[in-house]
Parts: sequence; C-alpha cells; structure tokens
Amino acid sequence: MTERAGLQILFHGAIVLFVGLLCGFPFAAAVTGAWGDETVRAWRLAHVGLAAVGIWLIATGAALPRLALGDRTASVLVWSVVMSAYAFVLALLIAPVAGMRGLEPFGSGLNWIAFASNMVGTLGALLGGALMIIGAHRAVRAGGLM
Repeated sequence: MTERAGLQILFHGAIVLFVGLLCGFPFAAAVTGAWGDETVRAWRLAHVGLAAVGIWLIATGAALPRLALGDRTASVLVWSVVMSAYAFVLALLIAPVAGMRGLEPFGSGLNWIAFASNMVGTLGALLGGALMIIGAHRAVRAGGLM
C-alpha cells in the first residue's frame, strides 16, 4: 500500500508544483506591469506557496514507505495532504484573480470559497503533518534508534 500511496502523493505533488511554477508568469507580469502591490503579493504567494506545497507533497511521497503506518492510516495521510494541496491551489488562485485573500469568513461568495479552501488546506496539512510525525516516531522506535 505505501509504495503506491507514495507514488500517488508524488504525482499530485508534481501537478501542484507545476501549477505553482506556472503562477510565475502572472507574477512576473504583475511585477513588470505595475499591477499594484497587493496583486504582486498575491501572485508571489501563489507562485512560491504552491511550489512549496508541491515540494512538500513530493517529499512526503518519498518518505511515506519509511513511515510505520497501517494501510488505513497511510490512506488518511495520503488523502489529507492531497486534499490540502488542491484546497490551497484553489484559495491561492482565487486571491490574485478576484482580489480576495480568503482569510476571514465574510464578503463575497468568492471570498467564502477562498476562506473555506484555506481552512480545508490548513486542516488537511495539520492532519497530514501529525500523521507523519506519528509514523516517523513509530519507525524510529521500531528500528531502535530512539
């Protein structure tokens, strides 16, 4: 299970990393075209943030086979980080396109979507991070390294 699960995370991480890299084009246009500080900030965050999320997923996929997790827990880890990543993709693309940050639950429908996406992304990342800590701790203990 963990080999396939690791490849699933790696695949989705590569997609998210690619989206983040593509966000470099509007970021560069915003900087050189004087689109305004807030728009530049939003595209910078989309570019760098999504690249970081993609790299995080790729690293998680590579590490997954080394974690001491059961099939069910590994599955929860996989889908929590994949769901988190795509939620952040949605939130970080809404921000510069619609001029919404989605950090507070008010305003237009797009802001609510960005807010909900940010919350789903955050919760999924926290769950995935906690499961990685648990799996790494168990693996270290099982190997007698702790």
